[in-house]
Amino acid sequence: MSFDVIALPDAESGIYKVPLILSYSDELGKSYNKTDIVGIIIGGVPDLSVQLDKSNLYTSKEQGKITFRIVNKGFVNVKFLDVKVVQTQDFKLLSNPEVYIGKIDSDDFESLDLEVTPKHYQDGNLIVSLLLDYKDANNKAYHQEISVPVKILSKKEAGISGGFNFIGFLITLVIVIFLIIEFRSFRKKSAHWPVFYFPLYLVKVIFGPIIKLFAKKHKK
Repeated sequence: MSFDVIALPDAESGIYKVPLILSYSDELGKSYNKTDIVGIIIGGVPDLSVQLDKSNLYTSKEQGKITFRIVNKGFVNVKFLDVKVVQTQDFKLLSNPEVYIGKIDSDDFESLDLEVTPKHYQDGNLIVSLLLDYKDANNKAYHQEISVPVKILSKKEAGISGGFNFIGFLITLVIVIFLIIEFRSFRKKSAHWPVFYFPLYLVKVIFGPIIKLFAKKHKK
């Protein structure tokens, strides 16, 4: 006997008990009814994807953080998700190489953070591969390997270096001008103007007013 059935759109994956009623008669015309239970499995194939959420890796090959987003795009919930990072010579992994995430419901996601130092990359991309082991709602095991390209930018391309360099340049320029002015003043005021006397003169110029102010307050 065949029956065509369809699961409701909001039905979760799992094993459902369905009552089956048998009605029959024997040769003497005696009627019988028997109720039994059959199991119907509702499920499907999980659909996980890994997307780059954000990254602060730069071409200076400094330590940075990558944030991945693991998305469950399918109708089936995922459980016991374990993620392993495939380590290569292209980067040095500074965080845990294996992360247990657990459950990801349908139409939901979880984030994964990795601390790495890039070493080698091609065309401005660092390839990071992840091994995903998980089970569906019916305890069927799945193994999946996903490679994600991570864009490597220079700090100038990321727009974070210009302001810092300009401020540093201004500070350096002010210090140099101050030293030049004070050194000229030092040569005019002192008959002993060799360079090794100049640091003592700077200490007097910088801390002299502070000492005088403290002395006045102390007298009061």
